[in-house]
Amino acid sequence: MTVQIGAVLLLGVLVLLLTINQAAIVPSQNQNVEFAHNDRLQSDLLDVRNGLIRAATSGNTQPNSVELGTSFPSRLIAINPASASGSLAPSSARGNATVSGAVPLDRNARTYWSNESHSMRYETMGFRYQPSYREYGTAPSTVYENTVLYNEFADGQNRTLSGQSIVDGRTISLIALRDVPTQSSSGRVGMDLRAISPSSTQVRTIAVTAGEEPLTITLPTQLDDETWTELLAGEPYVEDVSVAGGEVTITLAETRDGSEVTYNLRTSAVTASRSVEQPEPAYVTVVDGANRSVPENTTNTLTAEVRDRYNNPVSGATVDAEFSDGTQSLSASQLRSTEQGFAPFSFETESDGSAQFSLTDQSHHATVSLSSFLPAENELNLQSDETQQRRSSSSGRVQFSYAASGSGSLTADIRSSTASVSSALNVYSVGSSPSAAEGPIRIDEDGNTVDVTHDDVHQENFSDETLFVPEGESFGPEDGSEDIEYTFKDYDIEGDINTDQRMSLTAVDGDINFSDESSAISGRQITFVAENGNINVDGATIETTAGDTGQGNEGIVFDASGYISAVGTTMESGNDIILDAGSWIDLTDASVTVTGNGNIEITAGGEVDLVRTVLDIQGTAGSIGASAEGTVIDDTDIELRGRASPLDKTETA
Repeated sequence: MTVQIGAVLLLGVLVLLLTINQAAIVPSQNQNVEFAHNDRLQSDLLDVRNGLIRAATSGNTQPNSVELGTSFPSRLIAINPASASGSLAPSSARGNATVSGAVPLDRNARTYWSNESHSMRYETMGFRYQPSYREYGTAPSTVYENTVLYNEFADGQNRTLSGQSIVDGRTISLIALRDVPTQSSSGRVGMDLRAISPSSTQVRTIAVTAGEEPLTITLPTQLDDETWTELLAGEPYVEDVSVAGGEVTITLAETRDGSEVTYNLRTSAVTASRSVEQPEPAYVTVVDGANRSVPENTTNTLTAEVRDRYNNPVSGATVDAEFSDGTQSLSASQLRSTEQGFAPFSFETESDGSAQFSLTDQSHHATVSLSSFLPAENELNLQSDETQQRRSSSSGRVQFSYAASGSGSLTADIRSSTASVSSALNVYSVGSSPSAAEGPIRIDEDGNTVDVTHDDVHQENFSDETLFVPEGESFGPEDGSEDIEYTFKDYDIEGDINTDQRMSLTAVDGDINFSDESSAISGRQITFVAENGNINVDGATIETTAGDTGQGNEGIVFDASGYISAVGTTMESGNDIILDAGSWIDLTDASVTVTGNGNIEITAGGEVDLVRTVLDIQGTAGSIGASAEGTVIDDTDIELRGRASPLDKTETA
């Protein structure tokens, strides 16, 4: 009897334990499983948000997947509920994203957008993930809208998981999300983000200013005023943020420090559906060859670009082109825009005229005026001591026309809300043009020239003069066995400077300029110092590996109080390469190589640009460092080889 009672009690205890396990322990464990899934889900949606921005910028499809639900672990003596699931669907934050008061600087874009039937208004939406958990009852919904991802809780509180990328300084990036299909699952589903504008190239940037009305951005939103104010805190050009009627309105500054503010506007459209079609061509503008005078009886090429209503290129569009100079009319109908949206048109002119591009069966035209000239009739557009003001174009370029009656300098002041930078370009009259010199010359402040040799200027001080070396000429010691030590106000090198020994060029109050295809070649060390100026060596070759004593070279050193521009430059040394600038350093498309053991050190008081740069250390020891008080731009095209990887980057901005 005692054994039977014990068995019954034991059975009761087992049943009780199983009941407690099923009623309390299993739900608690399942809640932990759901909590962990929700954390993974938020990471998935953050990847979707980032992929959406990349698709809008690059035009490339971004594949993503989202784990909408989860299953519970198998249990031998407990029963699991059905797998937890979730749904992804459009959110209620949908409507129009609108830019108001923006006036494009591009004439043809301005003509299109000034039409009352056109507006910078783009249909957009957000999306929401709604979980259907079994135990995690306080789980938030995760919502995307206008580049912002956030968690929405049942008590109405929101917690942002990302920042916003709509306003970044003077750059406005408006991304319209066009369609999000509704999906429900307990597993993982795909969510491929396809750019419908731009469709085959990177997003275009157009320059805009405020017109008669303030420049504002209006977006559909479910977030409150406080959240948007926090998201935009620290943006220097945002003057006001307000939320009303399910929309947030961001007002941007029209002027700063008395100057009109120019903004860089980027608009694009992305979809997660295959049913949304790409936008049709909207307008055409001239992007190359406009606003210039051309010699008579020469073949000229104008390049138009076909754009959609998001201001991005359209490929395969039909374009009509026509040039007229009053005596002849040349046409090239049915041009087709390329993958980049370009439609080039070539023609020959004998006099002034104008060209017109038009989209077939549309009323919008892009026009540009051209003027031909004879060299002797070139007008004087900018006279001595005259000041003209220009606004930079959408490409960032500013053009000044001038003719020189003597020698002098052209000074350009670049003004913004935070800086005023001045640089000077030497200008010479035809009579004293250095390009007409037969050999290296010194040029004084009055434009007088003197033929020079290495012995004339070595270890001498010519701090009020310019050293000019013409194209095709070589300058330096005759047998290459002597150091080079030159001191000038500035340098204009179109040819070559070389020696088998050390080379030192010092600019006292100007720039060191090497033109494309010029070179500085030394058997040992090269030192360029611009005490109160810049170093420009775009496209040049700078080497310390030539000559009989090449094995003992000590490297390349650039030291400028201003900037260092070495776009497309080839630098090669057996030892350290050191670049130090008080302002920015641009090494776009440059090749910087240390053939032995050494370091590459890049230090700038501003920005360092390493786009498509090759940095190569071929020895068994060495390192690369880039330090900037601004930012270091090292996009995915940078190539680090040998012992040069990874890049040690320091930013103090």
